[in-house]
Amino acid sequence: RYSNIELGVFWHQAPTDNDRQQAAERINGDLLRLYPYEPAEEVWCDDFMLGRAHPDQPRSGVLVEVLHYTTDFLQRTFDGIPVHNAELVAQWKTRAAQYPDEIAIAVINRYA
Repeated sequence: RYSNIELGVFWHQAPTDNDRQQAAERINGDLLRLYPYEPAEEVWCDDFMLGRAHPDQPRSGVLVEVLHYTTDFLQRTFDGIPVHNAELVAQWKTRAAQYPDEIAIAVINRYA
């Protein structure tokens, strides 16, 4: 009960508030707050609750903190120069490049 889910979402174009709100609605989440764009971090943040302890108890599920980034941000971040443990970063890039769609879908279906 003291845990939450942190979810990163990457967009080809900057998401609108409506895009972000619809994402929470599609999974029947109870939207808590859409935070404004944070230019220093290049991120949009949302908080919503997923699931309910009882159907008539909104906002009683698990907290989901969603961080929205653009794919441009991701590309610039991964194209940066690691300042520590470059070998580990290279391993992560290799693993991420080979992540099968089937596994990604299975993970989303199981945990979301």
